[in-house]
Amino acid sequence: MKNDSGFEKSFDRSITIQQKQVDDVKSATQPKQQSNNKQWIGIIVGILILIAVAVWMYLYYSQKNDEGTGPRERGRVATKKTDKTSRSGKTRSERHKK
Repeated sequence: MKNDSGFEKSFDRSITIQQKQVDDVKSATQPKQQSNNKQWIGIIVGILILIAVAVWMYLYYSQKNDEGTGPRERGRVATKKTDKTSRSGKTRSERHKK
């Protein structure tokens, strides 16, 4: 063996390698063109699912909000009595006296 600077070394040894190692080296020197079709299909399907969920949520909640007008209290209609004459006492402590 001789390198660029002129150093020379010789040796008499045999090197044994397996055919699998030769094939691995050959395949490493010739990179294969891999297709990313499965990855692109996954990305497109994911985007379509996100769009479908967004459209469904828009339609569902727009329909739900169109049923009535005005503010709501957690799904039930607000029916507060403004007339406080039906109570026995004016304050809470008067109503709960025993």
